[in-house]
This record gives sequence, structure tokens and C-alpha cells, in this order.
Amino acid sequence: MGTKLLTPFLPLLVLAAAPATAQQGQQGSGGIKVGRTIELNKDGSVKGVIPAKTDGGAKAGTEQEPAKQDPVKPAEIDRVDELRSQLERAKAELAAARGMAEAGGFPTRARPFLAGRAMTARTLDLGVEAIPKPEVQATGNANPRPMASAPAKAGGARVATDDDAMPEGAIATVNGQAITEKEFQQVFDYFASRPGDTPEAQNRKDAMRALVVQKAALARFREEAGPARQKIDELENLLAGGAEFGEVAKKHSQCPSSSQGGDLGFFRRGMMDPMFEMAAFQTKVGARSAVVQSGFGYHLIQVASHEDKDGAEQVRASHILVMFDDDQQAVRQVMMEAMQGRVDLVFASDDWLASSPF
Repeated sequence: MGTKLLTPFLPLLVLAAAPATAQQGQQGSGGIKVGRTIELNKDGSVKGVIPAKTDGGAKAGTEQEPAKQDPVKPAEIDRVDELRSQLERAKAELAAARGMAEAGGFPTRARPFLAGRAMTARTLDLGVEAIPKPEVQATGNANPRPMASAPAKAGGARVATDDDAMPEGAIATVNGQAITEKEFQQVFDYFASRPGDTPEAQNRKDAMRALVVQKAALARFREEAGPARQKIDELENLLAGGAEFGEVAKKHSQCPSSSQGGDLGFFRRGMMDPMFEMAAFQTKVGARSAVVQSGFGYHLIQVASHEDKDGAEQVRASHILVMFDDDQQAVRQVMMEAMQGRVDLVFASDDWLASSPF
């Protein structure tokens, strides 16, 4: 069935420790590249932007003219803080996965995935570089004061104008693919049901991000989605006719788990693509889910058990995957761009724009 990949694990933005600062650059008066450093507090929030010294760009015998600095924009600081927040969540998820592996509760065949996720830590730097170049207000101290006026939301999120044709009933579109209020409410309810005291605003952003990834994949692979959906429907009909799930997975699934009949072993919340995870945790033991679309393609999930281990619910499930595209890199690239907000995200109103994670 073509190139296989370890799915439905979602490649997060950041998965390992990242530098305490993020470097930006501009041309100094002497023609030499002048760096600027985004300084972070211990909790990962932005402390300020510190201009770096030039390295000899001025002519001999003349005083080096300081590089002009413009004000830091609040939305850019928020963007870096958001990336740091994602880093901390990703590190916690990675630690949980490693703990399960050491305890024997994580499938051995999935362990290479841990190394793969750690390697993607460099995408934090890509996310920081994607932010518009910070501007620093010259205040004469090392902790510049942000401008009072906030610019438009970063990440391409905006409110629809008269030139945008919003589909009927849509609260937002992602590269032209509609998100309905019903879809959003279903995903939000799942995130809100997670253990802990996550603020409602964060649950709304998490739900919207999951939908953005799902819809971005559907937009990118719109031509491939039809045949993929037809294939998964055929496999669902086979199962409805009495075919054994494991045998169908071995023969047709495009996930490496197909060799084990689709068995993914146990997993906790936060370890899978959110749409896949939601379906798995909401499916009863012994039951099979309806068709689920993730960023990878279409899935059928069969749940073997729900267990509570160390105070955290975990699920053991098997799945059948029909991918949108055999090109693993292309699929992951679309998902990564969507997670970073590199999409055309249009909201129906300012109220819905507040749910944007970007």
C-alpha cells in the first residue's frame, strides 16, 4: 500500500529542551549582521528583547552608531509565549510516553517514534522564525517596554470581510474548508472533559487547533480524500459483514501497526492526533468507532480496554488507516504548518476569532 509511517501519533511543534533565547537578525549601519535576542523568564514567558552588539562594522577611528530598535509588538510576545507553552506540554507528553515504555506499557514497535518526536524539537525555532521580525522601542534599558497598541492576531487568523464567501453555518474556514459550530462544540466538550482545571479559553484554543489541523489536511488533499474515504467505507462494510478486524488491518491498513493487526497498545490523552484520541476515548470497550478523519487520513478504531493507571485513564485500541497520500513527508508537512498557524484561517466574527490558538 506504499510508504508507511508510524501513525496516528501527531508530530507536535516541540518535544525537547530548546534554547533559552531565540535569535533574530538585521543589518547594522556598518553592513554587518546585528543580532537581537528574545530574553525569556524561567517560566518561559518573554522578559524582553535585547539588541546584540555589532562586530566591527564601523570604520576605524569612528564611534559605532547603535542599531535602530523598534517597539516589541504584544502579539509577537504572545506568540513566543504560546510556543513555550506548547513546548512544556510536549515535554510532559514525551516524558509520559517514555515512562510507559520503561514500564512495558508502550508497544516496543512504537519506541522509534519517541526518538522521532524528540528530533522535531528544532521546529520550535522554525515557529519563532515564522513570527514577524520583532521591533524594539529604544528606551535605553535592557527590558524594553512593549507598545500599548496591539496589532492584528498573528498566524493568519482574521475576521471575514465582504470579500470572503463564508459557507452557510460556518464559524470559520481553514484554507477554504468549513468548521461548523457543531463540530467545534463536539471537540471542545471533549477537551473540557479532560482531568484537571484547564481554563475554558485554553480548551477552546486546543479544540480549534485540532480542527485546524484536520481541515488543513482535508484542504491540501481534497483530490485524494475522495478515494481514501471510499476505501475506508469499503473496509467498514467488510467489518460489518463479519470480517475480523485484525485480519482487515493486516491486509489493508497503511500504519506499521498493521503487522500486529492494527494493535497500538495502551496510550494516554495527549499521545495521539486529537481527533483520533477523542474517538478512541469515547468508544466503548469491544466497540468499533465510526470513520474518523485525522491529519493523516481516515481511521476505523476498535477499543479493547479502558484502564486507570497511576491516576490517568488510558486506552488500548487497534486501528485501520487509509492515508490521504503515500508521501509521508508531505502529510507531516501539512500538519506541521497547520499546527504553527501557517494557514488561511478566517473567522465569522470577532467572538470566534477569540478562539484562535494563533
